[in-house]
Amino acid sequence: MLTLVILLSFISQLRVETSSPKVTYPIYSINNLSGAPFTARVDTMSIIKEKKIIKLAYELTDDFFFVKSKDGYLCICDGITSTLYIINETGDEICILSHWHEENGYQIISDFFVDTQAHTITILDGIKKQIQTYDFSGERLSVNDIRLKGRSTSFWKISDGYYFDNSYSYKGEGASLLRTDQLTRPVTHLFPEKRQLGALRAHWHAFYEISDTLVYNKAYDSVYYNLIDGVLSPRFKLDFGKNAVRDEVLFQKYDHISDYDDLFEKSACVYFCNVYETKDHIAVRFSCLGKAYLAIISRLSGTVKVYLTLRDERRKSFYSPKGTFEDWFVLMNPAKKDELVLCKFALE
Repeated sequence: MLTLVILLSFISQLRVETSSPKVTYPIYSINNLSGAPFTARVDTMSIIKEKKIIKLAYELTDDFFFVKSKDGYLCICDGITSTLYIINETGDEICILSHWHEENGYQIISDFFVDTQAHTITILDGIKKQIQTYDFSGERLSVNDIRLKGRSTSFWKISDGYYFDNSYSYKGEGASLLRTDQLTRPVTHLFPEKRQLGALRAHWHAFYEISDTLVYNKAYDSVYYNLIDGVLSPRFKLDFGKNAVRDEVLFQKYDHISDYDDLFEKSACVYFCNVYETKDHIAVRFSCLGKAYLAIISRLSGTVKVYLTLRDERRKSFYSPKGTFEDWFVLMNPAKKDELVLCKFALE
């Protein structure tokens, strides 16, 4: 009788494992942080195999801007002036949106979403806690208050509402990822764990799109997820080994935001990470113990190469990824602030 019970238990477990196969996804190891520094000239950088230059009619503010693109448009947000530029591949101006600190404008562009079909721009103002929508002429079409706790720094617009990333809020409450209706009322809560994280660095890359697939990353989470119809599935994982963010940093209770920053600065772990994807490569820009790095990952072979960037020379010689455009990475020429460099990497 006991043998029969054991056998039935084994069969039951076998059925569960068979009906629910283990999800597998790529894991990229980024443990080597002793790579060689970048050379000063982009023409001599061996990791770039192709490049194109886009001349701008204005200068960007060095390291304080980010880029999104779709359907032949580059959408560039200058974080210092809170100005949004929309251009085409040849640099022709499509739209300039600049209503910073105007009476009926916004205080900050925490994040933005451009609908290239409807010719509208949706702005997330994390200070006013508003969603504002403009057309390409700069006219404001609508404004909605955000009905969520905490301060969101990143969002994504969908047909019937929005996704909001709340994973970066100090003493944040509720879920890290929220799906809301068009009036920003929560509909679905994902990642309900509470983590105490700093609010000083905007997580501009919580959401990005590649090949019509929406990708989500929770701040300091090493796993990147496909987000399809409200369902998350692992896309890939970044393994930083001993340099990974530790649980005592994520979950420790801090009396003040400065305590959090002190702990992060002194801990041997990655405290800043942005990811950019094209068809062939993944570029991972991150910092660890006061040093800045760029890892280039081949999606075909899984090969990973890590490059150290020197902070004291960064503004003169470091071509930092800012986004993607079609199958190109978008970089800025630090010597010519009115130039964007579109490039493709080669791993040899």
